[in-house]
Amino acid sequence: MKKTLILINLLLSIGGSLYAQLLECGTREQNEITQRKNPDALKNRNEFEIFTKKFVQDLRKNKNVKNNALATNYIIPVVFHIYGTTQSGKSVTYEKIVNALNAVNNDFNGLNDDFNSVDPFFQPRRATLNIQFRLAKIDPNGGNTLGVVFHTTKNGYGNGGGYDDQIAADAWDNKKYLNVYIQNDLYNQNIYTNSGVAWYPDINMTNRNTARIVFNGAYLLGNTDKEFSSTLTHEFGHFFNLIHTFEDGCTGTDQVDDTPKEDAKHTLSCTPGTNCDGDKVNIENYMGYNGARGCYKMFTRGQVDRMIAAMQHEARITLWQNSNLLATGVYDNQLASIIAPLSLYKENISNNGTFSQINELSLTAGKTFSLSSGKLIQGTHYTLTNFPQGLNPIITINSNSKATLTLEGSAQNHQTNHNILASIQFLPAAFSGGTNNLISDKLNIKFVFIDPYGIFLAKGQPNWMATPNQTWLFFNTEKGDDTSYGFWLFETDKYKLETYGKRLICNANTRNISRLTKGTEINSSSNFTAPGAYPNQLDIINPSYNDWRGQIGYIGYEYKIDGNTCYGYFKVEPVSGSEGYRITEYAYNTQPGAPIKAGEKDLQSLTSPSNLTSAINNNTVVLNWIDKNTTEDGFYLEKSTNGGAYQLITTLAPNTYTYSDNLINVGITYKYRISAYKGTEKSSYSNETIITAPSDYVDYCKVSARNAYEYIKSIKLSSFTNTSGADYEGYGNYASKTISLKSGEQITTVLTPGFNPSASDEAWTIWIDYNDNKQFENSEIVLKTALTNKEYTGTFSIPLTTKGTFRMRIIMRYNDISNTPCGYINDGEIEDYTVQIQEQNTTLETPYAYLNGGISKNGFYALWNKVLNASKYEVQLNTSGTWYTVGTSTSYYLYAAKPESSTQFQFRVKALNSTGESNWSTPVNVTLPLSGPINTKESKFIMVPNPATDQVTFSIPESISNDSRIEIYNNLGQLVRITQQLENYSVQNLPRGTYQVKLISKEKVEDSKHLFLK
Repeated sequence: MKKTLILINLLLSIGGSLYAQLLECGTREQNEITQRKNPDALKNRNEFEIFTKKFVQDLRKNKNVKNNALATNYIIPVVFHIYGTTQSGKSVTYEKIVNALNAVNNDFNGLNDDFNSVDPFFQPRRATLNIQFRLAKIDPNGGNTLGVVFHTTKNGYGNGGGYDDQIAADAWDNKKYLNVYIQNDLYNQNIYTNSGVAWYPDINMTNRNTARIVFNGAYLLGNTDKEFSSTLTHEFGHFFNLIHTFEDGCTGTDQVDDTPKEDAKHTLSCTPGTNCDGDKVNIENYMGYNGARGCYKMFTRGQVDRMIAAMQHEARITLWQNSNLLATGVYDNQLASIIAPLSLYKENISNNGTFSQINELSLTAGKTFSLSSGKLIQGTHYTLTNFPQGLNPIITINSNSKATLTLEGSAQNHQTNHNILASIQFLPAAFSGGTNNLISDKLNIKFVFIDPYGIFLAKGQPNWMATPNQTWLFFNTEKGDDTSYGFWLFETDKYKLETYGKRLICNANTRNISRLTKGTEINSSSNFTAPGAYPNQLDIINPSYNDWRGQIGYIGYEYKIDGNTCYGYFKVEPVSGSEGYRITEYAYNTQPGAPIKAGEKDLQSLTSPSNLTSAINNNTVVLNWIDKNTTEDGFYLEKSTNGGAYQLITTLAPNTYTYSDNLINVGITYKYRISAYKGTEKSSYSNETIITAPSDYVDYCKVSARNAYEYIKSIKLSSFTNTSGADYEGYGNYASKTISLKSGEQITTVLTPGFNPSASDEAWTIWIDYNDNKQFENSEIVLKTALTNKEYTGTFSIPLTTKGTFRMRIIMRYNDISNTPCGYINDGEIEDYTVQIQEQNTTLETPYAYLNGGISKNGFYALWNKVLNASKYEVQLNTSGTWYTVGTSTSYYLYAAKPESSTQFQFRVKALNSTGESNWSTPVNVTLPLSGPINTKESKFIMVPNPATDQVTFSIPESISNDSRIEIYNNLGQLVRITQQLENYSVQNLPRGTYQVKLISKEKVEDSKHLFLK
């Protein structure tokens, strides 16, 4: 294997026996990778070490913090994500997860059966933590859950980088759940013997939803012996800030004063011995390696104190708050649950929108169904939300506490962009005694669909090569469960392809990669061969194998999608002027088991568009298709009317996948087909799609106008602009153009007329067909103007509760202010558009706006608290009843200059990011002085905002020493935070209330203030 950093945890399990290999744990290395990615991470960690030491000192001095911390019964909600139900030949089941978590609880609480057999020398140091890790019972969307989610097979989440987006996408809210990922190959290196890795508390990881434990399912309790399975306890210890007892050997420290040093060689195993200082080694400690060989038994008092301190970390403190325990369903074990083992439904391999999963439901805590047999009825016993059209759940009652959930029918839309989270909401009639005593009355189901199968040429043109000047290149293909490969000059005249265990077509009884000619079929009968262990990877060329020397050819490869075998090919060419070789293109078939021919998707070949569909929308045929090329110059779209010959109706730009045809009539049958072209080359046609506008089809009324003297030149609504000019017969059907608006939004509208030869008075009217009855009614007029011969700018508002897709009509009339939306207009023009109204995406918390000095005759500083996940803030002023934007800021303030001659006005703030926004803050009144600044009381330091919700910024005079720090105390006088971070310091995980903030310099209190968290 190409030499890469291999981090192998603990012990190799072979044939059920454990061999005493000295293998490394990846926690330190992976945490360091994460810290290098985030410059603040190491600084924050060092600050928390200062806090931890002082916190532990207070514990041992019997201060108030001791009784509160030790008396706390910590409960932590946990969710396990399972990636493959078979790992290294061992099964990973819900029952094994339950047993493994029970073992962790026993280890932390001293209930392990060998706790009392700890070496007498270390018995006085033994300690337990009063903690319970409980599988979550309510998922992030409020539905019942087992706290165990089964995903399709995936690996690599043990890496400190490169997988963060995938990890976050799968994660449940890190502030509410401890996320454990069960994968067989932690680092996606085809190494299946790493046991686990975990990350220390880090608020940046928590905010990004990447805080985690990753563990190998082959080492769960039941898949290996009891002692080795306690490596899971070891990883939970890391999650709560415990360091290896052998960190940096005899010269290092685990920051705990009652764990002896270790030399990091772990040669003692379970035999008592001494360290480099002659002190006895705590071989039975969960945070070492020796105990994995059969004697894991204990934590020390110092380690438990350190974990209690970690519970106060802002990345961990939210987990065990009572409000969170209620939200995740683990606070009261007496409440009943609806148990559903499956929460993720993957479309059948037939790729026809069907699902064959059988979900065995059961009720707990004595709860019973109202029926003992038969089927539950939709509308009586349950309702559905977001269920894919065409699918219907069938809930069959097997007994008064058990039922079976199956799915009937097939989803009409079943591509990956139709993936959706749906829910079954049970009604009181479904249960004896109604829904009382249920943790949740809802089941959430995530539907995952498969894109249409096909043979695809990879996007872009790869140039992956190995030469004497570049002896190694790692690369990834764009499709598959494992996309890792490497091109490799192993030694002189020996070129290899590293596949990380994946098979290639080779010559019989060799590891020599076959040079396939164009047109060779790659299928299940091909001579696929797996690589050997390093250095016996598969060869492209070696001194005794010359098929590739100076030749172009194809390599057949095998890959998997969700565990199903698929086939593809690489095109390989010699590097001009060099001894090397390179991959210049590749293609793959996404249909499991289906063949592909070498070279059938070469770059010079164009693939026909596929899945052409049609639908009628507002007297317009909307066409959609899949573009299977990346290099076409465009598309030819053709139409046949009532069985006539196909005619070209338009030429479209490359990478287009939709078109709206406005030229149709009721009762006429139309056929469409489309092809791609590149230069003079043209692909074959797509499938045909046929559609007829039914004779009883209700459409919008016809309009036309004389537009010889005036016309609609352009319109602008919010961020949408369309410049049109004079349309044929005075009517522009732009229903294929969609204007995206939001409910509750005030829409700025700019209407620009065009004139020939001179300006004249025009009136504008805009309708939106909110009730979608194909009529524009007076009640649906959203904007109406007086006569004007200039460009008009105005606003209208979308109702707060409105969402959906609607038709908009805009009419401009010469010297006429009537409201008629139909018929012929003597002079003017009409345009129709599609309006899509979405709910306000108020996923961000609303900022709190305020003033705190900084006001002068020329302007003022607007201030606000920063909001989690916001990337910027928009500030608006209101001087005469109209709000307008004065600027944006990425910080917590913005200077706003005096607006015209006003001295009294209002400002408000909104938080935004790339996917959403908050509501506007409550307006703040501002009065500017006639002259001079408004003075504020001087202070040794400034703290804004105050009150705060998640972040504060401190400003300290230069006269204060550089070694100053900020200490934060709760209302009991307990120290809860220490920091030297001045800007954007996070306080979001502190409980709401009043705190005292002290500026400490040269160990003296320079100043103190009260901080209010709301």
